[in-house]
Amino acid sequence: MEKYKKDPIINLAAIDEAGDTYQFDQNNTAFKKQISTFVGKKDFQVDLEIHAVKPHFALKGSVKTKCKLACTFCTEDFLLDINETFQDILAPQWAEKMKTSTSPKDFFEAEVELVTGLEGNEFHLIDYTNEIIGFAIPSHPRCSPDCKGLCVECGINLNRKSCDCSKNKHSGHIGFSALKNIKIDSKH
Repeated sequence: MEKYKKDPIINLAAIDEAGDTYQFDQNNTAFKKQISTFVGKKDFQVDLEIHAVKPHFALKGSVKTKCKLACTFCTEDFLLDINETFQDILAPQWAEKMKTSTSPKDFFEAEVELVTGLEGNEFHLIDYTNEIIGFAIPSHPRCSPDCKGLCVECGINLNRKSCDCSKNKHSGHIGFSALKNIKIDSKH
């Protein structure tokens, strides 16, 4: 196996049963330019092993990096560690058929998932890596599990300071504060 290839577009026709190993990091300029939307100037490492298992290709590897995100609770920026492993099967023959087909039957017969980055006999590792990083980012990122967030009344970051807003006026979420004034008729 040849190690540390520079081209992130893999020619599947050149992959045999022995396979190949690929490794990319922030020193690879072409790779870095195309994943900068997620990782910015942070270090990253992508490792990939790919083997022919005719007529398909088996791949496995890992993506390690950090992403700068804003906490959805306190709005502070923080770095999220991403350490994802992956395993997939590439089926180029099905990918081509499904691109031109309009029949739902073809999709069911394929019994394989279409993998991002697969175009004919080329596998674009950058597109695949971007998808892995994108799915690793939570929909509501939180800087830490014990983040207290912002005060819903005065907006102060409760991780840095405390306030007396909720002690003086109400407790619980401000959206439910009006419910405290509802009188319930006990006869019904």
